[in-house]
Amino acid sequence: GLQLQEALGADSIREAVLWLVNRAFQEPTPHHALLRDIITRCDVEGQKGSHVARALNVSARTFFRLRADAIAMLEQTAEQLLRRPEQRTDFKYEISRMISPVQPQTAAHLLEREADRVGSRAAYDAVCACARNGQEVPATLLDKCVGYWKPLAQLEIARTNLNHGDPERYQAVRPAILEALAGLTGAARTRVAFELAYVDRLNAIRQCDIQASADATARLRKEAGTDLRLQALALVCQAEQACDEGELGVASALLDELQTICLRLNDFRIYARTSHVTSILKLLQGNYAEARDLCDVTVAALGNVEPEFAACASALAGRADLLLGNTWERPGELCKRFPQSYVTALIDAVWARHVASSDAKRALAIAQRSADLASAQGARGVGAYASGTLAIVYEFLGNTEDARRQRVLTWELGVQLRRPFYLYDLLVHPALPGNAVSAFDLDEFTIAVLSRRFVELLADAGENPGPRWATAALVKCLEAALGQVARKRLSLPLRDRAHETSPPARRAAPLQRQVLTPCLDQIAVEIAYWLPPAHRSGFTSRFLAAASDLFEARPA
Repeated sequence: GLQLQEALGADSIREAVLWLVNRAFQEPTPHHALLRDIITRCDVEGQKGSHVARALNVSARTFFRLRADAIAMLEQTAEQLLRRPEQRTDFKYEISRMISPVQPQTAAHLLEREADRVGSRAAYDAVCACARNGQEVPATLLDKCVGYWKPLAQLEIARTNLNHGDPERYQAVRPAILEALAGLTGAARTRVAFELAYVDRLNAIRQCDIQASADATARLRKEAGTDLRLQALALVCQAEQACDEGELGVASALLDELQTICLRLNDFRIYARTSHVTSILKLLQGNYAEARDLCDVTVAALGNVEPEFAACASALAGRADLLLGNTWERPGELCKRFPQSYVTALIDAVWARHVASSDAKRALAIAQRSADLASAQGARGVGAYASGTLAIVYEFLGNTEDARRQRVLTWELGVQLRRPFYLYDLLVHPALPGNAVSAFDLDEFTIAVLSRRFVELLADAGENPGPRWATAALVKCLEAALGQVARKRLSLPLRDRAHETSPPARRAAPLQRQVLTPCLDQIAVEIAYWLPPAHRSGFTSRFLAAASDLFEARPA
């Protein structure tokens, strides 16, 4: 927009864009008229794509195809307009950018040399190549980034600091970026605001703060504006957020839309990020082989583009391999690049699970290192997963009591985080007994923790029946869900005390069905995370069938 305004000598970006639209779609044909209408509505008037699609009576798929065609024609027209006499000398700059995902060190060297001629955009690209390759960004290179390229470069460095386990430096530079943002307008402001929201979201993911990542995702959707590539990247984050919140149907629909957009945009980064989020969805759906294949694609594609997601995909591959019964090797090169990153802690938590069955003592050291690093990084989700790994390793070591308590504490921590990405296989290892009964140790300590969680859910819904009622309700439902063995495993004093109030609904204050039902649904899903995925559906069905008795009317 800024370059176009300067080239045309227009009074505003809007005036320049309108001229470009009229120039690109000047043929008096229905097709050109339709493309002009789409661009005018979306990019000039700011209407939402879904609204425009309905107004034009076309499907979302057709709308995105037409819009991508229109943008391609606009880009071609703009390229012809902006072509400079020295364009041939831009060849080195363009090819340097092209090789950056595969040879970042070489690209960084070439781009830095090109910055003196091409300007700030080449300097910014050089900063990105340096940072993503693990190189220190020279101050002289950062100084070559002027205008809005400066905060963009600072954000790239801040993001690298997050990847390297130094969130304090990211927090330190954020005020300066906000100050720079306040002085920007138009396309420059949109781009910086988008990248700031993207880095803020990465920080929220590190902390496993679902609400903060949701807020950042909403900002991404807003700040993407009319840039189709930014819109696609925001859509990737939206799909990832849906996976994080357990909305797998929503995630699947968004990814279907993204795959269509990928074919039109042919953007390397969007392809790779879509592959990454799709691998997460496939794992959560139980399609481990497909998840594994997509992880390989993601690691290969993002290693020098978004390395934190490449490392995350590598950890996901290890989880899928464990569930498939396959071997897996720790990605040493990625971990070497980011030794203090919370994602490296996740990789080690997965690696310890692979090692546990053959060398439990070594696995214990790896798992403890993972837990310590996650704690130091404030990464609560990885910390919960590492805690689950410790429980599994204790089991392999034969430390039954330590394993039991660790499992219970891990479960309590995990469900409070509310992130299925970690909960899915939090306590699962295929080499350990994991049927629907033996996964539970129904002693007083375990039941007390389950009861405490149930009371929390009820309190959040505005009800306070007390721990005694919650314990009685849980014992009743667990006995029904787990069968005869559960009744034997419940300690007699606990069972007797629970049945003093049985059936719970008849001796406790009656709760409204609309309040109790979602709380029971939630606690059933959460307890099921103790079990292997194949057993969860049956368990929750039996649990909720028993819970339906809680709605019986009190006798007259």
